[in-house]
Amino acid sequence: MSRVSFDLYSIEYLKDGSSRQQRAYAVLQELGLLEKISRWTGGEVEMGLHLTLAGSVPIDVALEESDLDIIICATDLKAMGEIFRRELGGFEGFRQERGIVLGVATLMTHFEFGGEAFEIFTQNVPIPRQNAVVHLLVEERLLMLGGEEFRAKVMELRRAGVKTEPAFGEVLGLEEPYRDLLALEDLTDAELRERFSDKF
Repeated sequence: MSRVSFDLYSIEYLKDGSSRQQRAYAVLQELGLLEKISRWTGGEVEMGLHLTLAGSVPIDVALEESDLDIIICATDLKAMGEIFRRELGGFEGFRQERGIVLGVATLMTHFEFGGEAFEIFTQNVPIPRQNAVVHLLVEERLLMLGGEEFRAKVMELRRAGVKTEPAFGEVLGLEEPYRDLLALEDLTDAELRERFSDKF
């Protein structure tokens, strides 16, 4: 398998990225959210172990209005919900939802700051196994294998209002992109090239 072009457990790559990535980095630095989450949880949740940035920004297929998706692994969703309500409840657009996402209990926390919309997904699942992170890593490999023409097709759909996974799914001909992208994780680069030889 190929390595991705960024460090999953850091956001430093954003500051040297596209203008959209640099804007995200500046707001994350101004807010200090990742460091604050670690402090609020007494170090139980920290970058590199239990927290990362996923979604469209790391792989640079974000639109100007795309959310910043923070992914967290925590054992007690109720406790995390209380922490976020206490610390983030005063931010514009704050709301929380509890639900089941692809079979996994999930706490979703939304708020806005500095012109960015934040979405924090908290599950009691290790970071590398959370679906959002698997999607991210598979999508990054596909972008690296498919090159600029493939990226352009994805971005054309994104600009037309299609969300990230469905955009990849439409370009690749996947029937259920959220599930089908997960199934691509174990394929080698050669197998991905063979399977999507008519798409790249």
